[in-house]
Amino acid sequence: MSSVAQIRPGRKSYGFRLKFHLPAGRTFRGVHPRRRLHLEAVKGRVYLVKLPQPRRHRFGARTKHVLLGMRFDSYKTALACGTRLKRALSLFAAQWRIGVDVGQDRATASTSRAVKDLVAAQQGFQLLDDVHGLDVYCEQPLVRRFGMEAYGATTYIIDDYEDSLRDLYTAQVTFTPKQRLALDLYNLSHFENDAKTRLLTLVTVVEVLATRAKRSPAVRALLSGFIPKVRSSSLTVTEKHRLTDGLGNLKQESISGACRDFVGKYRSPEEVTFFSNCYKARSDLVHDGKTSRPEAIDPTRLDQLVSQLLIASLATN
Repeated sequence: MSSVAQIRPGRKSYGFRLKFHLPAGRTFRGVHPRRRLHLEAVKGRVYLVKLPQPRRHRFGARTKHVLLGMRFDSYKTALACGTRLKRALSLFAAQWRIGVDVGQDRATASTSRAVKDLVAAQQGFQLLDDVHGLDVYCEQPLVRRFGMEAYGATTYIIDDYEDSLRDLYTAQVTFTPKQRLALDLYNLSHFENDAKTRLLTLVTVVEVLATRAKRSPAVRALLSGFIPKVRSSSLTVTEKHRLTDGLGNLKQESISGACRDFVGKYRSPEEVTFFSNCYKARSDLVHDGKTSRPEAIDPTRLDQLVSQLLIASLATN
């Protein structure tokens, strides 16, 4: 028996639309223009759709796709499936190192309520905004979308994706807010064309995931002993505040040390050394605006390392 819910005549059904962007040239094999995905225990239908691309591309333009859910029996089940699929897609893109922009669930363009009501009254369908991200809605009346685009191209065909996406969907991986941010940052780094900007973003992913450990009790006690001396000194109030804050911050290990520990938890000492060099390049860029370190020229190796760290850390949840 089919797992697809049968919607009785006259009963409302619900759907979702997850619009996402891939970096230039990336697309999925076998989507012409849509392909049904078979996911575990889904009480509806889910399709992967490639949106029409403008005839006149600007160089490096993103490719746009939609995961379209249909015929769900309630808003709640459509929302749950769409949310799980959004997480799975983000993990898939990080695992395959292709990058994805799944949006912030906001409209890229919108029309007023009055215009939508007028269209519904005169033409009999509901006009919905073109949301970049996840949008869940009632499927009755028929849906139309409003959007605007204000165009060299490369090609990267993604093969054998359905099993991986299905496995990640089935796994139901959940994220902490920090992990969600790290995953978003990693995926969005693939839309950056500048090597230095990508390096900064990739190092930031590790900074987000790393946890600064407390220093030993002896070190914390020594630092605490300095604070009364600072407060009783002749320094200005501003200087006292800044110095005591700095002493308090020293009670935890540095963020660079925390990053090295995080990399060492999952990867080899050689890769810890490589990441340390990347972090030095990052510090040069942040403090001086430039660096001569070779790690900032090509972030490919760092991208692979951060992808592996991200997936490994999520797998240990």
